[in-house]
Amino acid sequence: MTAAQEEVLKKISVRMPDSVASGVYANIIQVNASENEIVFDFVMHTPNQEQAVLSSRVIVSPATAQQLADILEASLRKIKDLRKDSKK
Repeated sequence: MTAAQEEVLKKISVRMPDSVASGVYANIIQVNASENEIVFDFVMHTPNQEQAVLSSRVIVSPATAQQLADILEASLRKIKDLRKDSKK
């Protein structure tokens, strides 16, 4: 994230409607991409069921997808480090 983007985020507040506050569960993610957008389909598949259910679809720009990738990488690195420390 650029410094300019961080400044914008500091100035806005995000309202979370009750309808999305609890989140959704997904154990499968399907990704489709074009030059202008990346589509993430979050799917829940229950064991022993033939059909899975689309929990949520999120469509983002390539720039936002890169931002997500960077945040995920940093978060996963922190989790990995915490697990290493807890095994000592």
